[in-house]
Amino acid sequence: MLRVLAEHAPEGATVPVLERRAEEFLAGQQVEAVGVARTGVQYSTVELLAIEEQLLDNAIARRDDGVGVCDAATISAGRSLSPQQAAMVTKLTTDGAGIAGAIGAAGTGKTYALGVA
Repeated sequence: MLRVLAEHAPEGATVPVLERRAEEFLAGQQVEAVGVARTGVQYSTVELLAIEEQLLDNAIARRDDGVGVCDAATISAGRSLSPQQAAMVTKLTTDGAGIAGAIGAAGTGKTYALGVA
């Protein structure tokens, strides 16, 4: 945050001035502490937290929508998928959840496999 404040501060702004501005911002009603990490207290804006809550509520509300269902036999037709990719695509395209996510390490073929979905 100090870096961003410094980039937008008038030339000659001192570190104590920037630190005070940061403390004032973090103490304001637009910001909320959300946890602690190795780097210290983590913050988010009230607006972003509200957006995230709405997204989660929408995801939960849609989990039983029964949409986006494909026939499992036709999912990977013409595409070569690893067993893990095939399992992911099958899960995403046959359970009918209105929203779903895929988690995997970088370079494992998630995007490629989602092209099948």
